[in-house]
Amino acid sequence: MSVGVEFKFRNLGKFVTSIFLLSVLLLFSLFTVCVVMLNSVDASSSDVVVYVKTEKDLVNAVNDAVGSTTIVFDNDIALTESLVISDNNVITLTSSNKSKFFKLIGANGWDTIIVDVDGLLTLDGIIVSHAVDSDGTGITVRYRGMLVMVNGEISGNKANVGGVRCVGSFVMSGGEITHNVAVNGWGGGVHVYEAGSFRMTGGKIANNKATHDGGGVFVASHTGASGSFSMSGGVISNNEATLGGGVCAGFFSMSGGVISNNKAKNGGGVCMTMANDFTLSRGEIFGNIVTNDGGGIYISSGICRLTGGKIFDNSAVNNGGGVWVDIAALDKLFVNNCEFSNNRASVAYDGSSEHDAIYAKQVGSSVTWTSPFTHGYNNYDIGYTNYQLPNITPSSTPSDRSPNRSPSTVSPSVPAVSDDSNNLNFRVVVIAVLFVVFIMIGLVVFYFKKRLFGNLDKSTHKVNGSLFHELCYVRFLIFYCYHKRTSNFHNF
Repeated sequence: MSVGVEFKFRNLGKFVTSIFLLSVLLLFSLFTVCVVMLNSVDASSSDVVVYVKTEKDLVNAVNDAVGSTTIVFDNDIALTESLVISDNNVITLTSSNKSKFFKLIGANGWDTIIVDVDGLLTLDGIIVSHAVDSDGTGITVRYRGMLVMVNGEISGNKANVGGVRCVGSFVMSGGEITHNVAVNGWGGGVHVYEAGSFRMTGGKIANNKATHDGGGVFVASHTGASGSFSMSGGVISNNEATLGGGVCAGFFSMSGGVISNNKAKNGGGVCMTMANDFTLSRGEIFGNIVTNDGGGIYISSGICRLTGGKIFDNSAVNNGGGVWVDIAALDKLFVNNCEFSNNRASVAYDGSSEHDAIYAKQVGSSVTWTSPFTHGYNNYDIGYTNYQLPNITPSSTPSDRSPNRSPSTVSPSVPAVSDDSNNLNFRVVVIAVLFVVFIMIGLVVFYFKKRLFGNLDKSTHKVNGSLFHELCYVRFLIFYCYHKRTSNFHNF
């Protein structure tokens, strides 16, 4: 065999051996990725479970928590100071008795629970409260903290904010926030301020009171830092306040659920008094009562879009049984595809002809009005001033209204809750693709550096060994970085 042919075969042998080693390494790496990801799924779904009976047990369980921890109450626990869910703690509080939830009772003058920066707390079957003669907010959620309420209660709390004070994020899918009081404050049930957010997909906020605004929910609106509230399910009912018996908010979107039987001076169901944006696309606002204006909705500024849903059985002693809007904001009220019925106010009128152009532009034709009206600016459904035409008479009297009427069946479209398993599967694909790319880059680099066809004096074993060890090192770096990232993710 000639030297040239021997040279080609020797290099071809090196190349084939290298490709074989690369293939084995690639398969082993992909197998390792799958094992690591499966272990991650198992680790995330299997929480550490700790049973507690005393404040000391509870505090130790929270402080010692690594990753996701479920803490189970075996009895009521009274605190001497706030329970703090600190940075990167992922805590679930529940009761061993599923038929009767145990209480976490806050100390006088202290918030019962504080969810600190980057903490995550899930309530799934306890009652967060204070003693009858004690003051304090139920739960405070600080900036970047998160509260998830699945089941249980936040009740019997009394302070300038009653149930929940939120600067971070609050998601409520179940449970009840009831009988809390904001004394000389705002937000009997929930107070969202600065850049906080509240998303309600289920549960009930009821029988809360606020001296000022927002008996059920108050969402502050400030320049550069406004809170937000979105509601796609659940019930807000029987709350009381001066403004906004049910909700007083700057930014509020309602795509489902019920706001009913709340009481206030202005804005029985919803009150928008700040620079605001309110959208009703689905759901029901009914049975709300005011002693002044805006039985269902009160709007003094901002933009209001009523693009769906039902507004019925609301009443105002003065004007705007269904909706009252300040005349200066009349051109910012958009109405279509809504159903108004059986709303009541002090007197009916047809509105002013000088606002016909606004009406034609802002109010659509796919709207049902309280009988016998065919025009929305009738004061029973939408009121904004005292233009009165007494010859317009409703088909029934205010005494016929049924404030405690049950809501009609509504099936709100609840936004899907993100599923970590989908993210996990996506990361598997990304890691696999990145690994293959690294392998290909390695081959190209070795080719151009003549690592595979270079120095013929070195043994095949030495060349392949060098290549194999360097690729193993690349693989180690990839999995080290991945492990650090997933560890941080699951420890959040």
